[in-house]
Amino acid sequence: MTNRKVHPKALYTLFTTEMWERFSYYGMRALLTLYLTAKLADDGFGLDRAASLELYAIFTGLVYLTPILGGWVADQFLGKRKTVYMGGIVMGVGQFLLAASAFMAQSLEPDSRLFLFNFGLGVLIIGNGFFKPNISTIVGDFYDDNDPLKDSAFNIFYMGINLGAILGPFIAGALGENVQWGWGFFSAGVGMLLGVIWLYFHENTLEDKGLPPNADKDELVLNGKDWRDIFVYSIGIIVSTLVIIFLWGLIPDSVTSIIVTVGFIGLIVALGYIIFKGTEGGDEWSRIIVILVLAFFNIVFWAGFEQAGGTLNLFAKDNTNRQLSGFSLPGFISNIEIKYWGMLAGISLIIWIWSIYIK
Repeated sequence: MTNRKVHPKALYTLFTTEMWERFSYYGMRALLTLYLTAKLADDGFGLDRAASLELYAIFTGLVYLTPILGGWVADQFLGKRKTVYMGGIVMGVGQFLLAASAFMAQSLEPDSRLFLFNFGLGVLIIGNGFFKPNISTIVGDFYDDNDPLKDSAFNIFYMGINLGAILGPFIAGALGENVQWGWGFFSAGVGMLLGVIWLYFHENTLEDKGLPPNADKDELVLNGKDWRDIFVYSIGIIVSTLVIIFLWGLIPDSVTSIIVTVGFIGLIVALGYIIFKGTEGGDEWSRIIVILVLAFFNIVFWAGFEQAGGTLNLFAKDNTNRQLSGFSLPGFISNIEIKYWGMLAGISLIIWIWSIYIK
């Protein structure tokens, strides 16, 4: 890594890839609880508010947890680039499974549809864990810690996140709520695959960053063996998720509650063990304390932020007057905060591109 005078072309590649991934995620999130609570006659599931929010909470919590697994797999085995491809492909499949649960509303029993829906959510969770932590760390790989361009690089990268966050609810949300739920999820899946395709055709801009361990540094793109691994492992993830969802459904609720409780306690114990074993000296402990304090406030913030896809979505649909000059605002209007950020990101992007051409 060296200090650069200008940002690398890879930043544009990663910016666009992440934009499409966020388009996919936020488009799906805008529809999730609305779809679950929609009447069976409207191709929804007819779940009550509590049941839909419980499912949304489990999904969102696991979305934040699985990047630990994805980062570990990338660091120890596959490299960041292969892991990002796998995550994108798997998430695209997950979105199409959600779409299938809606398109087949008239041909499948509600329980079968719900199984298909949960299967799609499970695939999305694992795919997100593989994709999300690794694409952002590839951005960081292009800059030294003291590089003055590093902060602006992540600001630009975050513009892509915000642009995806504005486009996803508008396009996928509008299709899902006004045309058919399946088309909303389908458009989210297409968006994710567009991100994967974009990365594939611009992969050479990533230079030697994110390659698998022991890869030839002269190669700028993944080879045939790497792509074989990507597809084999992606299929393995999807099949494994199917088996887990099926077996989980066979376990009595009383037993699943015990499993979840024991798993949560085990996770806390493992985290504590890692911290105590790997931390030495007052300087390291002071940094750990700072991290824990920041993590606490970070958790509180994101717990509130994610209500936009849950309680706020349902509140906007059921408890607000959405009529404006004869036009009915959609139920996903609670995502409006994201849209303002997206507008600002769009303006910032125009200024950034303009400044490049001026130079």
